[in-house]
Amino acid sequence: MDRRAFTINVASSIVASIVFVWLLEPTLKGIWHLLSISGTWIAAWLENRAFISAAKGKREWVSVLILSYILMGSVTVMFGRDLFLTLRRRIPKKALTEEEAKRKTRNHRLRSVFNHVAFLICVFIGIFIPFVDLQLTTSFYQRLDALAPYLEPQQEKMLRSQWALMKTRPDYENINHELDRLASKAGMNLPDLLYP
Repeated sequence: MDRRAFTINVASSIVASIVFVWLLEPTLKGIWHLLSISGTWIAAWLENRAFISAAKGKREWVSVLILSYILMGSVTVMFGRDLFLTLRRRIPKKALTEEEAKRKTRNHRLRSVFNHVAFLICVFIGIFIPFVDLQLTTSFYQRLDALAPYLEPQQEKMLRSQWALMKTRPDYENINHELDRLASKAGMNLPDLLYP
């Protein structure tokens, strides 16, 4: 390689590196910002679904436990089945070229990863909302029952009404602030919240 070609290669490498860094940094920052915003939004959305579910009132905790076991069992079956199929590679009836075999394997892996991620998201949502609902509802009624002897009937009805209309975390926090205020006025300590 002559000196001129070497200089051109080095210069083009430097320019390519600068352009790559110049484009990569803002792109990565943008992706990180998008992930952090969407993560916060998704967490708030999930939590709000749990608040709305809890506002519906007391429910049987056994059903939540059964739902959790069913969902966890289905995850175990799905992963076990996929692992079994991956380990027990079937020999194709016709001979595949090396390139076709690689493509088929790559497509199978991509499909498998996508299916697992989608399924895990559904399972997480399916377990999260009932679990948080159970914690919220149990905590509210425990605290309300502890405070009931010190409340006027109208105050208790107001608290139950606010709970039934609850949709977001601020609604939940307002109810708990009111419960704490009434407990302080009555000179008592309420049980700790099960869901902060």
